[in-house]
Amino acid sequence: MATRLARCIVLMFVLGLFLTPAWPVAAQTGGKDGARDLPSDRYLAIKDVNLRAKPTTKSAKKGKLKKGQKVEALGLTKDGWLNVKDGKGGKAFVYNSYLVPLIDGSLESDLEGKVSRAGGASCTFTIHFAGNSAVPDEIFDTSDYDVSWRCRHKGKDISFRAFMFITEAPYTMSANRVYQISLDVRELGNGVEGAFSTIVLYNAQRNRVVLDTVSLAEFAQPSPTKMLPAPSVSKALTGAAELAFGAWNARVWTALAAGH
Repeated sequence: MATRLARCIVLMFVLGLFLTPAWPVAAQTGGKDGARDLPSDRYLAIKDVNLRAKPTTKSAKKGKLKKGQKVEALGLTKDGWLNVKDGKGGKAFVYNSYLVPLIDGSLESDLEGKVSRAGGASCTFTIHFAGNSAVPDEIFDTSDYDVSWRCRHKGKDISFRAFMFITEAPYTMSANRVYQISLDVRELGNGVEGAFSTIVLYNAQRNRVVLDTVSLAEFAQPSPTKMLPAPSVSKALTGAAELAFGAWNARVWTALAAGH
């Protein structure tokens, strides 16, 4: 996982589509601290950082967050301090540049989808949440999924399973809310690390998924659709499957039908 993820996150050529101000302007929620609404209620500390009684470095320390520790956030001050739960039933403040927003990739039920191409394959797919995995040598987890595909191509029925994951933390480890989704067809390619992979980037701030790259050129084709709306994690996952399908060429179905 770590090798494949490291290989994927260097693919930055579409990142310009995603870069936006780190924190969106939000309405104030009221209260003396001027806290503002947040796009996420869970954050990950990327460095050791002190918890403060008030949103200033001159206030008393209330504890410390360790690198890799997760915390529940309640709001953001106009000066860029996160108001968080301190783990003791109280509240504290921490400067937001030391944390990144997390997403919850768990699913209460399976997701269903349908895709087709004129003169080509026609498929349905089911995305099943398989749990969370720690990424070796990283401080964040992935949410993992089994994707069952049932397809018909040139009169033949083709069924196969794919593996999907989404990073819980932004893959650039910054406040920009861009998360990596990878869809691997392990029946194609060379083993787990060399599997045929399609990478999609989920921008939770702009509510969209964008096709990034396909790992094996022999199975790739120019996709007619490179971006889909994704107002939720569920929509991001089904959108990623749809974008992947659009980037696969006829050799995928030939190889799968032959039991490659």
